[in-house]
Amino acid sequence: MFGKHDDKTAFQTWAQIERQIARDGLNEYEAEPLWQTLYLDASEIKKLLKYIREKATYGFLHPMCVLAGHTGARRSELCRARVADVDLEDSTIAIRERKRAQHQRTTRVVPLTLFARGVLADWLDEKEASPFLFPEPYRVDRERGEKAEPGAVSPKEASEHLNWTLATSRWDVIPGWHVLRHSFISNCACRVVDQRFIDAWVGHQTDEQRMRRQHLFPDSQQQAIDSVFV
Repeated sequence: MFGKHDDKTAFQTWAQIERQIARDGLNEYEAEPLWQTLYLDASEIKKLLKYIREKATYGFLHPMCVLAGHTGARRSELCRARVADVDLEDSTIAIRERKRAQHQRTTRVVPLTLFARGVLADWLDEKEASPFLFPEPYRVDRERGEKAEPGAVSPKEASEHLNWTLATSRWDVIPGWHVLRHSFISNCACRVVDQRFIDAWVGHQTDEQRMRRQHLFPDSQQQAIDSVFV
């Protein structure tokens, strides 16, 4: 007989985390697990992307972050992306998956927001010639055995460049690329986007995945319950 286990820590907004840090008097080390649960609202995503555009040393970082924040794509999926996956005429991008089927790659097609489409159009005009959407000249030293597409930015490189760009700013508490995926899902859910659309866009397959990643902002929940008892 299996014993009961606790649910994973719930995701939280920036304001919720700051209140908990202040309430409990947490130091930087003690607060780190809380920042692992962070997700951003739409205005925070916009500010973060603006900061990355202004501060990033490497040109690929801003368009890659825009795609993460506006499509919910995983870091590894973006590193595998190819120019041929982008259809600006239909305003879509095909995301190359690995998680859905263990021994084969699958794809899902995600619509592009007007903002993401414009950023991608500019990037395609700017980037060097390569079949990859984010080619590899933006390199850090690759670790032995690292899984990466030859010719493309690797997941480790993407993380290193993001960390370098956010370091010493107010954004340096962001724990990594997954924050943009979580935030995309949360913002879609808060705007009552059909769950079937969200599942298709981000590749959800199980109820556990949906419940873990679909976080409703506290203000939205408060407004919803208040509307019941007007």
